[in-house]
Amino acid sequence: MKAQEKINKLREQLEYHNRKYFDENSPEISDYDYDMMLRELEDLEREHPELITKDSPTQRVGESAGRKTSQQVRHDVPMLSLDDKFTNSEVIEFVRKVQRELDDPTFIVEPKIDDKYINLDYIYSLLTRPRKQMNRPLCNFV
Repeated sequence: MKAQEKINKLREQLEYHNRKYFDENSPEISDYDYDMMLRELEDLEREHPELITKDSPTQRVGESAGRKTSQQVRHDVPMLSLDDKFTNSEVIEFVRKVQRELDDPTFIVEPKIDDKYINLDYIYSLLTRPRKQMNRPLCNFV
């Protein structure tokens, strides 16, 4: 199968599963299977950047194409822990990257809670801005 055909097929499958998950609340595949399909599409698009389109599932976060997305907000601190890691080598690579960029980082590992995350900004103990997205782990505090 040619790259364009495979990309089109993956996009169609991912859009279908996005609708089932986000719009109908009735997923048909596991999060892992979805993530593997998305990763395959990301790899193909990386190999063939000329085939990337604005409507590709790789260009959106957490909502189906038919839903309006919430207002975009720039994060002052990247929420790097939201990236999925599936193998020991991916976790080790992530830890090494963080160690290169930060002096003596501390890691906190918690069970993943599917479908939600929240990022709250506090200034002098006052909540200044909650930020919420779907389909991500639960909390990172800034």
